[in-house]
Amino acid sequence: MPEKVSNDGDTLITIGDTSKGYIKITTNEAAVYSGTSKIVHTNYKANERIKLAFIFNPVTAGSVDSNLVFIVNNGILERAAQYGTAASYLSSYGNIKIGDSESGVRVYNIRGYDKALSYDEALSNYTYDSDNKAVVINRNDIFTSSIIDYTKVKNKIDTVVISGNLDALLAQETLKDDSTTTVNIKRECITDASKSFEVINGMIRKHGQSTLNYPITSLKIWLNKGKEEDNVTTTLTLSDVQRAEGLNKNRYIMKTGAIPANKFVLQANYADSSGVHNGGLLRLIQNTWYNATDDRGRHILRTAPQLFATGEILVHDDDELHEDGTWKEGTGVGVATGKTWTDISSRPFPYVIRNAPDSFPCAVFYKNGPDDGYHFLGQYVFMDDKKSDYTYGERSIYHYGTDNDPFVLRTENTKNGPNGK
Repeated sequence: MPEKVSNDGDTLITIGDTSKGYIKITTNEAAVYSGTSKIVHTNYKANERIKLAFIFNPVTAGSVDSNLVFIVNNGILERAAQYGTAASYLSSYGNIKIGDSESGVRVYNIRGYDKALSYDEALSNYTYDSDNKAVVINRNDIFTSSIIDYTKVKNKIDTVVISGNLDALLAQETLKDDSTTTVNIKRECITDASKSFEVINGMIRKHGQSTLNYPITSLKIWLNKGKEEDNVTTTLTLSDVQRAEGLNKNRYIMKTGAIPANKFVLQANYADSSGVHNGGLLRLIQNTWYNATDDRGRHILRTAPQLFATGEILVHDDDELHEDGTWKEGTGVGVATGKTWTDISSRPFPYVIRNAPDSFPCAVFYKNGPDDGYHFLGQYVFMDDKKSDYTYGERSIYHYGTDNDPFVLRTENTKNGPNGK
């Protein structure tokens, strides 16, 4: 455990010959090096107990782990990379140096093996050394007969189950435009049952650009329609709480405060074991841009819809940006120029208009038919779609909105037609 940190990056432990292959552990990073080149690394916080395992897999014909080095961080297989030859690491095995910096470190135990451990063995070591063995064991109890068990997983993390003929969707050679499929989709939320839903005859297809060549791609889902050629009726079943919202066009509220939408993305993240770094970064961007103020307390990075919704007027007059100092929004529902949401409604704006997509991690399973078992597809991020224009305030809240329904997303608001705008 790194503690009493004097300088970020202080070296706490080195293992091996620093002129060849070695491991360096600092106050915030553990890395495998080949000479001066960093092969793979992981990060952590100081003043927290960390269990690290470095596994060097030998070159083995036919093995998917051949010539890979793994870093297991607190029981999670978090990083992997190819390395040079095992000889440079094995020849300096046991050359361990602890300390020799101004920062402190607490070492609980060190183990060395004359073989490459499996991930299960590394996890067993972490469990054995943990102060909360029962908690760790229960958290990792997701297998039945070496198969990831849906009935166990759904009690630990949000799950999404996709049911239908997924042959074309899952085939790597299928192009995005040819992957569109009518399916049933079900989300079970363990922390808030009001966020669970099931759609019969929804639509799914491959999504994105960079992930299309992955063995498992990102996916886009629609809750309001199936594949056009199938000519099906789509039915969305919501919780009583969401059904009471009276939303139209099969819209669904992903999180409390989220703007209702009917299309979402299941984002496949292969870059890290947590699978949520992209979503975490987007939330950081959202919070930073939304809450940033200048020295006069003005939210200068909020978009015009966000300013309107939060009762704030910000008039820019930067000639270089061709701004003339006049407010351009707020011209609908009888609103005079310069007015905001608080001028037309006594109620707070009911949603959060976003700069970046919101998300949450989930485990995705699929069934190829009603009689098929559950197959684990992977850990995904359930995310707002970038083209959900209401989510970002890109549909007018000035012309169509009322004080109860600013976007006209509810069926009972018939001012602009029985299905709203």
